[in-house]
Amino acid sequence: MAEANKTYGFTIAIKELQETVPNLFRYASAYKRTKGIKSKGLWEMFLNRPSGIKLPSSEDEKWNSLPEDITMLDSDHVHSDEICPDAMEGESYNLCHFWSNFEIARLDWYQSKECQEFFEMMERSGGFWMERWGDAPIHSLAAGILLSPDDVHYFRDIGYRHTTIQHCPANAPARQLPRAPFLDQTIEDEKERLEEDEYWANFDSVRENGVGCRCRCDTDVVDAEDKEGSCFAEWVDVAGGWTSP
Repeated sequence: MAEANKTYGFTIAIKELQETVPNLFRYASAYKRTKGIKSKGLWEMFLNRPSGIKLPSSEDEKWNSLPEDITMLDSDHVHSDEICPDAMEGESYNLCHFWSNFEIARLDWYQSKECQEFFEMMERSGGFWMERWGDAPIHSLAAGILLSPDDVHYFRDIGYRHTTIQHCPANAPARQLPRAPFLDQTIEDEKERLEEDEYWANFDSVRENGVGCRCRCDTDVVDAEDKEGSCFAEWVDVAGGWTSP
């Protein structure tokens, strides 16, 4: 991180639950707008992509031909599924965020004036208490506002798993380091301790284009890169491709 001058690093990028952040994006977008901050390229990772131009139907054309004093009285003509309550300035949140279960970041960035002002605005909004915003989307939108893709590193070579969400890289050819035995002292039974060490000593075979080191992946768990709700495609779009060591 320090050698490459990176500010923030992650291993997993997935979508948040809509009901946990109903108003977060509007406040984050408001901060960006009031401070006059222009995107450095990372903000777009967290935006819904334009769905394209919707051609008007004959019913729409007929409706639009009516006088405004008639159309404005009929709220039933406006379909609720066409309105995004989270939209701000023509943009809406796609719910992507860097999973903060594993993240590495520079403290001087979190402690910077810009970050502190962002967090203070989020605090004043009351969303932490009334909507129970989590730290992951907060960190992610702060990064989206203040950082560029070049400031962020995807630790594709590091495996991490929590419940059924897992990123486990294929092992890299000719890059596997020797492994010294590691006997986990938190396992009291010596036999179990040895079995645990033996399990991790038998890591997966190397694969072409692999980037991992001594990883052993559960084959019954879909990798986060390929899982439904993954945001790695959005990361690739803003980063310009897969970035790995």
